[in-house]
Amino acid sequence: MVVLLVGSLAAVGVGGVAAASGSGDATGAIQFGYVSASDGHVTLVTADGSRIDTGVSAAVVGKGGDLDGDGYVEIPYVTGQQTLGVVDRTGERVQLADAAEETKTTMAVGDLDGDGTPALYYARDSSTAGSELRRAYDNGTTEVVVSKDTTANAALGVADVTGDGVPEVVFVGSSGGLRYYNETASDVVTFYTSGIGSNGGLGVGAPRDFDGDGVARVPIVDGSNNAVLVEPVGTDANVTTVVSGGVDKNPVAGVDWTSDDGIEYLYVDGDAVKWATLDGTGGTVTDANGNAISTTSNAGVAWMETPLDVSNVTLTSTNESGPLAFSFEASEELRSVDATVTGPNGSERAFTLDDFDANASGGTWTYDATYAPEADGNYTATVSSATATDGGTWTAGESDDATITEPFDVRDLNATAEPDQRLAISFDATETLGSVAVDVSGPSNATLDRSNFSTDDGAAPYTYTGGYDAETGGNYTVTLTQATSTDGRVDDDSLDANATLPTFEVFNATLNATGDGGLRAAFDATQPVSSASLTLDGPTTNATLDFADFTRVGDDPARYAATVNESRDGNYTFTVSAATSEGSIGWRGDASANATVDARRPLVVNATLADATDANGVVNATGRVRVTANVSGDVAGVRADLGAFDAGTVALDSVGDDTYRATAEVGNATAVADGNANATVHARDGQGNTASTRTNDVTVDTTPPTVALGSARNVTVNTTVSFAPETASDAETRIVAYAWTFGDGANASGASVSHRYDETGNETVVLAATDAAGNVGTASLAVTVSENETSTTNETNTTNETSTTNETTTTTTNETTTTTDETTTTTDETTTTTDETTTTTDETTTTTDETTTTTAEATTTDGGGGGGGGGDGGYVDDDDGGYVPDYITEAESSADDDGTTARSSDPVTTDTTSTSSRTSTTSERTDTTTTETSTAAEPVTGTSGRADTGGSSGDAGTSTQDTTTGGTATTSASTPGLTVVVALSASGIAVLLGFVVVLRRRRE
Repeated sequence: MVVLLVGSLAAVGVGGVAAASGSGDATGAIQFGYVSASDGHVTLVTADGSRIDTGVSAAVVGKGGDLDGDGYVEIPYVTGQQTLGVVDRTGERVQLADAAEETKTTMAVGDLDGDGTPALYYARDSSTAGSELRRAYDNGTTEVVVSKDTTANAALGVADVTGDGVPEVVFVGSSGGLRYYNETASDVVTFYTSGIGSNGGLGVGAPRDFDGDGVARVPIVDGSNNAVLVEPVGTDANVTTVVSGGVDKNPVAGVDWTSDDGIEYLYVDGDAVKWATLDGTGGTVTDANGNAISTTSNAGVAWMETPLDVSNVTLTSTNESGPLAFSFEASEELRSVDATVTGPNGSERAFTLDDFDANASGGTWTYDATYAPEADGNYTATVSSATATDGGTWTAGESDDATITEPFDVRDLNATAEPDQRLAISFDATETLGSVAVDVSGPSNATLDRSNFSTDDGAAPYTYTGGYDAETGGNYTVTLTQATSTDGRVDDDSLDANATLPTFEVFNATLNATGDGGLRAAFDATQPVSSASLTLDGPTTNATLDFADFTRVGDDPARYAATVNESRDGNYTFTVSAATSEGSIGWRGDASANATVDARRPLVVNATLADATDANGVVNATGRVRVTANVSGDVAGVRADLGAFDAGTVALDSVGDDTYRATAEVGNATAVADGNANATVHARDGQGNTASTRTNDVTVDTTPPTVALGSARNVTVNTTVSFAPETASDAETRIVAYAWTFGDGANASGASVSHRYDETGNETVVLAATDAAGNVGTASLAVTVSENETSTTNETNTTNETSTTNETTTTTTNETTTTTDETTTTTDETTTTTDETTTTTDETTTTTDETTTTTAEATTTDGGGGGGGGGDGGYVDDDDGGYVPDYITEAESSADDDGTTARSSDPVTTDTTSTSSRTSTTSERTDTTTTETSTAAEPVTGTSGRADTGGSSGDAGTSTQDTTTGGTATTSASTPGLTVVVALSASGIAVLLGFVVVLRRRRE
């Protein structure tokens, strides 16, 4: 029979509730219960360690809960007489059943069917009822949980252990295995059988969500005395060890003992209650005074599921403008909350648990939040529902109201440009600020907070000032996104302002190895720089560079550069972190560049220079040269100095296998010196290291050969003539070709050639001599081509007769001797020496009484030119079987009867007059002696003849005639080594006789 006892414990003869032990808060939320080892009473422990002695003696306790709905947790127990009952902190106790298991058992309060009516689940003693799993309600009625396969030794509790959202009741079967059952299924599932109930005890506890994943796990002590958590997986289980060994086989519990947002595992070790976390930490459970808590054998510990209660919802304002303070209390820690604040015009703000700050004290959790009202008016805060971390729920709902007459406001945001690229920012607020968020966007971006602003005002409105040091100039937008007053009110209206900073920027930092043990650092700036922060980091140095060492090397943009002596190989970084313009505009940023120092020079070998024109090793002004070299290493460029060829500096291109080559034209001939010349090949690597070498020599010849052909020549038609240069030479190389042209269309080659002209005329012979470099020198020679020697006689006979009596005097020159012993002509000096010239003239005068004038037939003969040194002129017959020079005839026939002048080629009629008279004859000898005479002359070439008596010198092949009518005619003729002078009287036959003598001597 079930006996229901209502009222105080003293009313049933057990005695009143004992005072709470320790100095803690006995009104706090109850966390767990146990049977005290000191007096065997059921004892409750609050969150802060306060102990409440119920005064009820018991053999074992189980998982507690609000069984009767009075807001207090009831702790179930079984006495030594197998009586099942419950007791709460007030001392109210109820006996619910008898014949309950008292050893190796436990029991639990729970709601399996979810109808809101909890029951106490327990195991019926096997000796009386076959170890049934039963449940008892607060009204004293009991029932079997399920009609089949529910024999049990202990009831652990009700929870969702499968994660399907449906609660299961977990119990220990009569055979010792862990089993669960829910009312939506007909089967009972056994999921763990290892060592349950062995070793003389039963270490089990109510299932709980230990890690907050929504799935409850069962705490047990296995057959090896390990504290473990068991999670059903079908008919199997996942097992997690919390404590390895040393755990007594007494009931255990999951309890939030350390208030660290997690569930601790409580177990018994030698009667002492201990705790452990899932991450391996642990300790001994002590009360509020620090005393260890001990329990009796087999009783263990049990979790008390305190009913969740939410109370004291408040919404208050500290002043007329807010903010509003929203708070409430909960009997235990919450997992979630549904709360709102509604205001004027239907505005509503929803709150989640994250919006509240939580604080625990004496088993009560206080949750606080703030709300900044947007307008004047009435506001209402409401907590509609809450869920505890252990799954308990509260849905009663509670509210509170508050009124705001002036809202918190931030306004008048301004942004202005200041020197040194600084944005000055200011705004006003109706209250002092606890926080503010200001975004700056533009060429550079930033978010500013309360620490960037300050105010000196002691009363509203409060003006806050601050700023932002921009990295570069340009257009900026400042946005104030949210501000919170020191009392928690929030203004989240967005404010914007704009400003433009002058542009000053540092960019294009460069760092290059110079190749001579240094680094060249440089950077650009949009304006001239007055100072800069510069660093150089390398393998062994982290140096600050002095801006004074930098020289401005460029404009628009301004460029600054300096050489730093860092010869150690390795990687270097040059950084410009700040700079100030000459206009006091600042810049901050990170303009950097990297470079690697490598002191190894490239290797240049096998540098050759070749004639690229015809490969004969000699080039001229129109030739080409080719330079080739093998270069290895980190090659950045190869060039050759071809200045000796007036080709400047040329770049060599890679043709593979470390070979570089270039071909260049020889430049202006006037700028190129003849002789041997070479080139210098320079190579540079990526670090600026250089190496060079010289090539072999190539002969340069830009001067044409020197060629001369001598003086003009006279040749005859159809006569083969030889030609050879008087001079043909080349200063640098040699002449390799001779090309002749003769003016008549013919040509020939060779150093000495022959040619025959077919026609008379004046021609020019040209010789072109080509040297080994291809230079061409020329010379020319004038050639006169004449007919061969022939005699042509044209006779004209004219007979005229005149009789005249006159006197004729005939003078006969019996002997005329002209002797020239030596005539010498040289290039430097001309000397004429005459040892003796003797002229003897015997004059005979004949007087004739009778004078007869006879006009005889005269024949003019063209002599065709004289041989030897010059033409002797033509000759005419004199009707006496002899010849006289044709100039006599020309002189005497220079005029015809009609007064016209006859051409030398016309027939000439000569009137010869002989006069006889009586006269005496006188013979006279005249001796003339000419002594040695020396004459210096300008350099000439050849031999000249000179007439010693009354003559003149003539060139070779030239006949000079002087004819005077009625006077004396003189003619001179030159032959090699002989000069003849003839003096003729115009009227005497002696002239003819003298000329005959000369001719005879010449023939001899």
